[in-house]
Amino acid sequence: MKRQMVGFWVLAALVAGCVITQQPQTESDAADANTALATATDIPLPMLATNTRMPALAPETPPIVFESNRNGVYNLYAMYPDGSGVEQITQSDAESGESNGSPAWSPDGTRIAFSSRRSNDWDIHTITADGTFLTNLTAADGEDDKAGWSPDGAWIAFNSRRDGARWHDIWRMNEDGSSPVNLTDHPDDDREPSWSPSGMEIAFRSFRDGNYDIYIMDVESRAARQITRTDPPAWNGRPVWSPDGGMIAFESNRDGDWNVYVMDNNGGSLRSLTPNPADDQEPGWSPDGRFLTFTSNRDGNDEIYLLELETGSVRRLTYDCAGDYNAAWRAGANMSASGEPQRAAVAYVISDAQNLRQAPDINAEIISAAQASECLTLTGRSADSVWLWARTTAGSSGWVLRDNLTIQGDLAALPTLDE
Repeated sequence: MKRQMVGFWVLAALVAGCVITQQPQTESDAADANTALATATDIPLPMLATNTRMPALAPETPPIVFESNRNGVYNLYAMYPDGSGVEQITQSDAESGESNGSPAWSPDGTRIAFSSRRSNDWDIHTITADGTFLTNLTAADGEDDKAGWSPDGAWIAFNSRRDGARWHDIWRMNEDGSSPVNLTDHPDDDREPSWSPSGMEIAFRSFRDGNYDIYIMDVESRAARQITRTDPPAWNGRPVWSPDGGMIAFESNRDGDWNVYVMDNNGGSLRSLTPNPADDQEPGWSPDGRFLTFTSNRDGNDEIYLLELETGSVRRLTYDCAGDYNAAWRAGANMSASGEPQRAAVAYVISDAQNLRQAPDINAEIISAAQASECLTLTGRSADSVWLWARTTAGSSGWVLRDNLTIQGDLAALPTLDE
């Protein structure tokens, strides 16, 4: 059925006079494409129409899902595009030994596929947007990671190292986990699959040329072509297609530090979107193609930021001394939607170790101490904002004097905790 639908759309586009520059259909054509790049097109590619299920109503869960270890173990969280309304989705605790990450929304916005380590094995799981109905889709020995949904919701691509393989390959399975198929079956490392909006191609990173570069594979023929070409120590990864299929954003350290780049879907018109000395990684497109989320340590620790492509303006979305990573958008996200304001900020100790106290008083009992340059997560303040309720990276909390800190975030948004 899927082959018939692909053929129908290609024929319809050719009759209309559109040139669709997708993957060559033979291995010899694929080899030629490695030396002569395909011509980019500004015409959006046709969408496959194999999924006839009616989309469910958009859930109340905020539209950006990400991973964070802010409770001592990696869990999935969600937030609105302005950083507000943060909600925790998975509920693993530090004692469980579990870890969750690399989330991806289903096209209808009802489920999230993600990687989870439970029983000392990484598998692909799905969970409903409200954090219920957890399902393990790859309950087999081997490391399964980086799930990505096909645009029609029928398939999930992922990278896997199973059956005793030394390196990962790109696999595809039905959305319920059945009928897994190895798509690359290559002796070198293939990871991080990303479906094109047409569903006809998958972008991924591979080490098959002796360096991590970005490749595009035709789903039907499985022929792959290389679209970035760098030499060690430069690496490229995390490719993600723009919603119209015309561009691919990715991360690369080709200029000495990690930055987010964008290029045409044939590798042309390459440009850096985050030219600064920090490490900027893990791009994710907004559904309207106007924004990219990315992870950066530019303010001292890994947080999630929002980049507006037209203006180049950058806004920080998360404020927590834990690491925040891998933001992914739900289709149809409302950019103006908002939730409860983020009631947290971060601070850095600017001098010698500072005491955290039981009460906002210089004579109160000392609970613990924060070291010089340590990051503190702030979740409350005294009425006069002289004292701040802070959590150390070790997990202890107490009151600390504001004068000894440099602040990032809006203190006015913090709740007043005076006794």
